[in-house]
Amino acid sequence: MVLHTNDEKMIDTWGRLQSADYFYYMADNNSAGYKYVNPFKTSHEIFQYYTNIITDFDIRLIKKELRKNKTDFLPAMSTLY
Repeated sequence: MVLHTNDEKMIDTWGRLQSADYFYYMADNNSAGYKYVNPFKTSHEIFQYYTNIITDFDIRLIKKELRKNKTDFLPAMSTLY
């Protein structure tokens, strides 16, 4: 759905949201090895932030699609009543 928008900003944002960093910080492992400084207090906190970001992105995507299809959608709605 994101690619069908042909909106470079939306596509870029979606690509950034796929970054492994978010998932790395959400992982709740205390293993030795590569350990980066986590800017979040807990993995649950980053999960909440990520979920909110994805939800906001979905809302923006849906609104964009509704605006695009508004002319097709409104006449169809008037036949329901």
